[in-house]
Amino acid sequence: DLGGLFVPDDNGNQIPLNELVDFIETESPMLISREDARRRINIGVNVRNRDVASLVKEIEEKIHAQVKLPSGYSLKFGGQFENLEKAKARLLIAVPVALAMIFILLYFAFGSFKYATLIYSAVPLSAIGGVFALWLRDMPFSISAGVGFIALFGVAVLNGIVLISFFNQLKEEGEMDIKSLILFGGNTRMRPVIMTAAVASLGFLPMAISNSNGAEVQKPLATVVIGGLITATFLTLIVLPVLYYMVERKNYPKKAQIGVLALLLLPFASNAQGDMLSIDEVRNSVIQNHPQLKNAQLGIKLEEASRAGVYKLNPVDIVLQHGQINYSERDYYLEANQNLGNFVSWFKLDAVTRQKILLAKSQEELLRRELLYKASAAYTDWKFSYYEAQLFDSLETMYKGIHERMQKRVKSGESDGLEMTFFSVRYTTLKNEKAAALSRLNDAWSQLCLSAWLKTENRSPELLQWIIALKEKGNVSPVLMNTMNATAELSKIETSYARSFYAPEYMVGYFNQSLEKVTGYWGFRAGISIPLWAWSTKSSVNQAKIKEEIIMNEIEIRQQELSFQLEALFKRYDVLTGTLNGQGSDYIQNLEGLKQKSLLQYVSGQSDFLSFAQIMDTYLNARIARMEMQREFEQVIHQIDFLTSSN
Repeated sequence: DLGGLFVPDDNGNQIPLNELVDFIETESPMLISREDARRRINIGVNVRNRDVASLVKEIEEKIHAQVKLPSGYSLKFGGQFENLEKAKARLLIAVPVALAMIFILLYFAFGSFKYATLIYSAVPLSAIGGVFALWLRDMPFSISAGVGFIALFGVAVLNGIVLISFFNQLKEEGEMDIKSLILFGGNTRMRPVIMTAAVASLGFLPMAISNSNGAEVQKPLATVVIGGLITATFLTLIVLPVLYYMVERKNYPKKAQIGVLALLLLPFASNAQGDMLSIDEVRNSVIQNHPQLKNAQLGIKLEEASRAGVYKLNPVDIVLQHGQINYSERDYYLEANQNLGNFVSWFKLDAVTRQKILLAKSQEELLRRELLYKASAAYTDWKFSYYEAQLFDSLETMYKGIHERMQKRVKSGESDGLEMTFFSVRYTTLKNEKAAALSRLNDAWSQLCLSAWLKTENRSPELLQWIIALKEKGNVSPVLMNTMNATAELSKIETSYARSFYAPEYMVGYFNQSLEKVTGYWGFRAGISIPLWAWSTKSSVNQAKIKEEIIMNEIEIRQQELSFQLEALFKRYDVLTGTLNGQGSDYIQNLEGLKQKSLLQYVSGQSDFLSFAQIMDTYLNARIARMEMQREFEQVIHQIDFLTSSN
């Protein structure tokens, strides 16, 4: 009975409660709460299988759309959502501080702003992967996702530290150029980086697919880590080495160097040939600049100009007599005679001149063909001399790095003097071979400039090709025999020209005279000269016939020689093609793989220098033999093209 309760007054007297208030039974709130002097009503909501932030956002949207609160009323979301908002505020401070601390620690670890920035580049790229993974799984950003990003940044940066540290270690050893260093370092550290990412991803996989209690917290965290690790691994193995190369290449010599793995792509790589001299450019230089070809073209014009003088007459004979011819007074006698010559020989000589023009054109065509062949052959010699010198240069670069490493080993007592002595002998031999290769390269360039009449500085050649296949095995081109055939035809015409001197010569004349002071006596005359005594003409005809027979025999000999030469070239082509195909298109890659493995074994201490040097000798001999075979193969192609091409 609540009315029987006593309450004290100001004087301490006990007063029954039913004398102060009236008791009425009615419906009202079970509990009236107040906050900041305002009444408050709490409404509890259970959240399952989704995050609190998205639920609160949805509730707010529906309340604003469907509920109109009276004046003085307000809504406030508390509980886990309020804690989430406070955590976000703290996260906005913690994440930048964590990122700044990561960068500072990287700078202290490497002592370089450059390397710290390189490794720090993992942060944005890994974040891209985390955001993409959240979007792919249709998850909003949450506190657990933010924690996942912080964990992700740590793993991504750690992988970068491992890779860059190894790069710098190889750089200090000084045994490789920048490309070889990156290839070797990336290959060596690929497995640890991938294993780190794979282990972490597999560890978070159960959380990413969980549907138990707390999955709404676990899923975003695991999703961010797994997605970010994928892009972070891509960065560490691909993008980061590229950035390292862009930053460090200025610290290496600019001369062409080929290190541990770069030779693997030598026969097929571009070698940064921005100013390449192509064989088409060489052939164009021959056609446009070679003075022998210009002289041959002038010879054609000379023969064409000589044709204008074929039909020429002998000088006119003019005789004037004046004096006492028939009596004591003076008379005159004027006479003019013109020898018309041999009409038949005129036409025969014109035929000789026309044939000489054709002969000059065929000689110019043959000369152009020969000059183009010589220039192509010289280009092939220069091209292979260039790549031979590149090969020796790459080996010298590799041996130079080994020399520095060996000096360190000798100083530390890891190697004896015998190994150093053997290395010095081999290194000196290699440098001498390189000097000889450079000398051959200079000679080949000089010969190319002379053959093609080039007026340019030394440049780089085209890339080596695997096999140049013949379109077809044709016959000897008629172009090669055009000059001899034209010479034979000229001999026949000259024989006919010699016979033309059996024909008579003709003459005409005119006279005018005075007799005893009477003028106007004039007249014409005509005559013919018959060669009754033609011994010299007959001799000339016989000589022309003999010359004609000699030329025909020479044509037959030349045709036979060209046929045998072409047949021998086809046989050699088949042999070389079979050998090259037998070696296979991956022959060079196999040799480079042998060299790479041998170098890695030596650097890692699994083999001594003697074994390494023996393998390098085998490698070098095989590469040189392959180049010589390809050189001969291309020269055979040029010769076959010279003999069979119709152009």
